[in-house]
Amino acid sequence: MGYLANTLIFGLMILTCHLAQTYIFCFPVKLCKIIAWYGLATMLDFFIVDVIDFADQNPDGDLFKLYNYYQKTQNAGVVGLFLTLLIQFAMLILNFFIFYNYIAFVHCDARLSDIYLRISGIGRGYHMPFDNEVSWNYLKQTYSLGEINNNRIVVNKLRVPQNYNNKDAFIAKSYQF
Repeated sequence: MGYLANTLIFGLMILTCHLAQTYIFCFPVKLCKIIAWYGLATMLDFFIVDVIDFADQNPDGDLFKLYNYYQKTQNAGVVGLFLTLLIQFAMLILNFFIFYNYIAFVHCDARLSDIYLRISGIGRGYHMPFDNEVSWNYLKQTYSLGEINNNRIVVNKLRVPQNYNNKDAFIAKSYQF
């Protein structure tokens, strides 16, 4: 596969992960890690192929294809080598941009972006939960898993009476899985 094909496959993986997190509200963490490693390999694909070509001593490898073409047609192979490096640098920048956006905004439901917002204290778009609260995505995922496994999550409010001198009763929550 070529560099552009790897970039397109990486983009499709990111799109699948993003759509699953948006509409299904869950995506396996292991698949997120596989996508991250694939993105790193896609970003460094040119260097990996070049090392293999140098180790194999292949003069017709990917690094030397334009060099050989320009050497045969115009007797100026350096131009082909320059064009190859320029194209591969542009692909490296594109893949780095895609990889950064995946890690920051999609990977593990944008956990890195959430951590940055909490540490920086900017305060837009995050909510610090109380001790016994869970996130909305976690609650939806737990509820979906409960529905899939034929388990129903039921929350009942129980009134716990106090002494007779206080009219208000405590309210406790009972969770059944």
